[in-house]
Amino acid sequence: MAEVKTINITLSDASLSDLKALGYTLYLQRAFQATNAEGVPLVVMAIPNYLSVNAIPLSWPYAAFITDQNIGGGAAVHTDTTVAVTLGDVVTVENGMQLRVAGDGFAGAVAIRNTTKLLFYVGLAAIEGEGWPQPFAAVPLYGLAEDVITPLDTFMVTFSTDGVQAGSPLQYSMSQSLMIDMSGAAVANAQFDTYKGWSFNGAPGKTVPAGTDLFPLLAREAPLTEEA
Repeated sequence: MAEVKTINITLSDASLSDLKALGYTLYLQRAFQATNAEGVPLVVMAIPNYLSVNAIPLSWPYAAFITDQNIGGGAAVHTDTTVAVTLGDVVTVENGMQLRVAGDGFAGAVAIRNTTKLLFYVGLAAIEGEGWPQPFAAVPLYGLAEDVITPLDTFMVTFSTDGVQAGSPLQYSMSQSLMIDMSGAAVANAQFDTYKGWSFNGAPGKTVPAGTDLFPLLAREAPLTEEA
């Protein structure tokens, strides 16, 4: 079983009041590598009802998804088909947007191969409890092509304008964001202050200024790795 990872976010009463007055939502995104340079990160959690103390789980089983929706314009991704996967799996796209899963793929990644001559968007989603899998990484998959996606243990949390749904792209934030590397940690603790921004301990990380383009930080192009 994968190690359970958590980030604890605390807010002072004053900061909590400020953020609620601004109408801000707490957003979580996950970084990934892909062999496709057109990867798009998606909000995996949108938390409008945050409190002064928030424990956010960062460990979930994975699903692969496919959609014929064009990713862009800020709309949430509506997945047509999903299938549970584990790292090292190969997912084959067949006629009718059907997905077939087999092993013997790339270590630490999920490969998605298109046997049709159609363009789709595919990617990885988090299976959160009993809910529908929530996409966090999307890439275009052209006819007869393959994309390999590697989820990273790097996460970004940010408070920003309400209205961005889970499964939607969030390219810019209206406040300072925190990117934290959980690859060697089970728990990270972070505090947000509306005047001072983020502070944190328990895992390596960095703050990201408001207005920064978040896409290059979260979606990283990577060369093909060796098969498992």
